[in-house]
Amino acid sequence: MTRIILVNGVSSAGKTSIAEELVDLLDPPHFRMAVDAFGRMRSAAATNRLRPAEVDEVLRKTRAGFHRAVAGMAAAGNDVVFAAATSASHPPPRRPAASRRGRRAAASP
Repeated sequence: MTRIILVNGVSSAGKTSIAEELVDLLDPPHFRMAVDAFGRMRSAAATNRLRPAEVDEVLRKTRAGFHRAVAGMAAAGNDVVFAAATSASHPPPRRPAASRRGRRAAASP
C-alpha cells in the first residue's frame, strides 16, 4: 500500500530536516517532497514584480500544484514524505474518499 506521510508545523520548525531523516530511515525508499522546492522553481525576479494580490494567487496555485504532484507520485505507486506548513487558511489536501477506504484513487487533474 502506498504511503503519504505529512510532516506539518509552523515555519522554521524543522519539518524539512525531519522529512530528510525519515526518508533515510524508511523502507521501501520514499520520495521527500517539499513545497519550498516548488517555490524555488518559480522566477523570484518575476514574482517580485507582482502586486500583492497577484503574489497571493501565484502562491495559491503553487500550493495546489504541489499537492497534486504529491498525489500524482502516490497514484503512480510511490511512497512520499512531504513537509508543508499548514494552517486553517492553507490546510493539507484531503485524500479522496475511495483512497481512505483502501482503494487507490486516481490523482485529480
